[in-house]
Amino acid sequence: MRRTGVVFSIALSLSSAQIAHARIVALLGAPQQSAPSSPAPNVPAEVVSGRPAPPSSSAPPRESTSQSPSATVSTTKPDNPRAIAEETLRRFSLPTPIEPTQWASLIAAVDPAHLTRPELKEAYDIYRVAIARLADDPGRRIRQLLPAAYSYDSARSAFVARPSPELIETLALREKAVLAADDATRTLFRALEAATPLERRATLSLERAMLLRNTSRREGLLASTSACLGDILPKLRLEPDVVAAIGGVLTPYATNLVRLLEARDRVLRDAELARAQIETQAGTLWRLGDQAQVAATESLLAEIDDREFATELTIRTLHSETLRKLRSILPRRAGRQLVEEWQRVVHPELFDDERILAELVAHVVEVPALESDADAAIMEILDAAYARLELLAEAACAAADRMTPRLLERTQDAALRVVEANIALLNAQQKRRAILRDALARLRGIAGGAPLESLRKFDDLNETLAALDRADRHDRVSLEALAAQLGLSIERGESEPESSGNQPTSRSPSASPSNPSAGPTRPTGTNGGVERGTNRENGRGSRGSRSTPKSS
Repeated sequence: MRRTGVVFSIALSLSSAQIAHARIVALLGAPQQSAPSSPAPNVPAEVVSGRPAPPSSSAPPRESTSQSPSATVSTTKPDNPRAIAEETLRRFSLPTPIEPTQWASLIAAVDPAHLTRPELKEAYDIYRVAIARLADDPGRRIRQLLPAAYSYDSARSAFVARPSPELIETLALREKAVLAADDATRTLFRALEAATPLERRATLSLERAMLLRNTSRREGLLASTSACLGDILPKLRLEPDVVAAIGGVLTPYATNLVRLLEARDRVLRDAELARAQIETQAGTLWRLGDQAQVAATESLLAEIDDREFATELTIRTLHSETLRKLRSILPRRAGRQLVEEWQRVVHPELFDDERILAELVAHVVEVPALESDADAAIMEILDAAYARLELLAEAACAAADRMTPRLLERTQDAALRVVEANIALLNAQQKRRAILRDALARLRGIAGGAPLESLRKFDDLNETLAALDRADRHDRVSLEALAAQLGLSIERGESEPESSGNQPTSRSPSASPSNPSAGPTRPTGTNGGVERGTNRENGRGSRGSRSTPKSS
């Protein structure tokens, strides 16, 4: 999130007398601080945790099932990339415990008194012993199999999966270990929950959700997959009565987020095993074989991609529904700040125009020649503008989400949906800029007595908005022509375009696969089933590895 945007957002929540601080921050260029490590003043720990979020960035395109653990581990010497990759592979292949410092930090955020509770120390010790046992069974067998299940790719300084019976056995054993670790973790958190008063359960759930988010097997394609409202709420510095009012929304939100994150991790593990079974059956270098068989295998793999992405959609929906509920409860300006902060987390690329307006406002409120009531008038104009912008911003985010997951164009039908999503985004952005332009004109009227240097900033922003509109018009002409072309081809029933090789590129479209007419049978066995039911609207259907884990 950009500093100036946050300065502007904070200004919306402050009285006229407090705006001076925001002005000083803007003028001095103070860097944006991350969320505090403990709850902000007036925000009790039982409602929000206030831990800083990890950087929100979309995961890069991943290339094959067969790609996997490639993370840097700080405990290994950086001049030995193979050793780094090997340590990462081992960590990826066997569950690792919550570290003592991490556990202490978590329970202290829930309730500092937990640090001295003997029953929690005993529960943690039992948990550590249970995880340690896994290093022998099934850990020993997993370590025996790893050299056959993965091979080192020196070009990428990473181990990549090698589809084979040994890989399947390794993943099945890893699943056994993960299930045992999950049981131990649930027992640990049941002890923590029993020791936690009801009024602090929301914080406990938020802390657990953020722990799961930070230890997830893989980054999501949607930024909202790794986001959490618990990272943003401390910035609002809510009054105690407001905190109490939103507690009834935050508790089920945090509980459901934990449930969805755990479900996503299960789906990712199941999907990795299913991919290994499909590619093992298809054979080594199967993409070089018969094209009908290749297409059938690709289709099965694409269905797995869709199942994985469906878990991200459920998380996004939970965030969106909770955001709307909080917006309706919070005071108007605090609610607007929450929405604005969230939008900058999930789609910062969509709000450059608002960022520039924030810079302008931060400059204008510094002008000494303005009337004494100018601050209040400026805030009123901005409040009115953002009340209209909010729904359009949500529409822009939704359109961008429909484009983000698509990594490889597969069918004309899917390509048309991608083009339509781009056009929908242009429509939302055009309407947003019209509102911004109207607010700009009103602000210009208030700042009429400002120095020429300040007034020129209004002209600069108007020119920027005009340039953005021209760029969008250029895109629209191309997109509408392409949509017509694709629509005509689909209407005529012309053949689908060939997959453009097996080299997915960032931001290129993807779609749901067509049903295979022939090909390998569906895998069976432990967690190996692949279900039908591709979501034609939201499914990714792209072929690239979805097994690459998040960097450790």
